Amino acid sequence: GNPINVEIEPNDGGTMAHAVSMTDTVNTSGKPFSYGYGVGFADTPGDVDWYSIDVDGADTDEAGSQWLVVCMNSTRWGSSIAPDITVYAADGVTELGSAVGDLDGDPNLAIENIELTSPGETLYLQVDSGPDSAGTVDEWYILKAYVTSFEVTGGYSCP
Repeated sequence: GNPINVEIEPNDGGTMAHAVSMTDTVNTSGKPFSYGYGVGFADTPGDVDWYSIDVDGADTDEAGSQWLVVCMNSTRWGSSIAPDITVYAADGVTELGSAVGDLDGDPNLAIENIELTSPGETLYLQVDSGPDSAGTVDEWYILKAYVTSFEVTGGYSCP
């Protein structure tokens, strides 16, 4: 098993994406959502890792809408890289959102409230460790994804 969902190489493209296991739950207001983790490493200089999230369509509001939140930390916990992250639609090409890592800035990287127009599809996350990564043991990240039946206005925890 892989209980903390550490990436498994090769996952350098959408067709090789590492699946993020999602856990279904409800918030204190009884609204459904699911969440999952990924832990990755810059295994080689300039490593790019891909993850997939199967959005089952269960976490929808009355209108059938869903939202995605993705957050990532690395430098906050001692990593020497601050990767960029991009979310792609099921086609692996259409960009739905992105965030750029900053070694000197806020260590909390987040993409919030991407409205999902096709619940039940697979989404892809691309983590780019950047051209300056060297593939050393201190280059890693932790990401967390939420699929919710409500727009998120804070109150969630990043890794």
